[in-house]
Amino acid sequence: MATVRITKELTEQITGNARAKFTDRIRAVEATAPVSWGDYVYEKLFGKYIPLMEQLPEGFFDLTDKIIVQRIGGQAVNLHFTLSSRKRWPKRLPADAPAEMNYYGGAITLKDDLVWGELHAEVVAWKDKCAAIRKQAEEFTEGVSKILASYSTLSPALKAWPPLWELVPEHTKNKHKEIVERKKPEKEVPDIDTTKLTAVLAASKMGGL
Repeated sequence: MATVRITKELTEQITGNARAKFTDRIRAVEATAPVSWGDYVYEKLFGKYIPLMEQLPEGFFDLTDKIIVQRIGGQAVNLHFTLSSRKRWPKRLPADAPAEMNYYGGAITLKDDLVWGELHAEVVAWKDKCAAIRKQAEEFTEGVSKILASYSTLSPALKAWPPLWELVPEHTKNKHKEIVERKKPEKEVPDIDTTKLTAVLAASKMGGL
């Protein structure tokens, strides 16, 4: 009798589907980046020079509706802070600005200064949320991968963890439905918290976690 074997290709397809369960949630967390600080950053960068900048002809400046912040202190952030309107952007920052201009892309580094304390804290909290959801995605995918690695064919893997069916590609589901497997001993389910995996899978349907 034919069986659906758990090949390298099938494993990659199933783990890819497992990882994809987190795509929308990762994007949703990334979309909460604290980028509305643009006007605050602009004011702190140029402060007393803004009235003078506004008196000079526009040709003296580039115009921008965002500030690209590559780093805050020693931490990479790579965020585009939005401005409420297009503002004048000089080729250099003032010498007393709590930031420095990078040599590429118009990006800047905010120096490790008390001026940026609250902003930095908000960015760190956001980056921690992003890291947490990515870690959860990786742990879920690794758990699914361990189940697949414990069996040579699909049927016993499904018996060990029935929700695995949701991650199986459609063409493989169709093939599996056509097959009646010969019963034979298989390894016990690996030491994996399948209850946790099931909870993660259920949460993905409801947009939770």
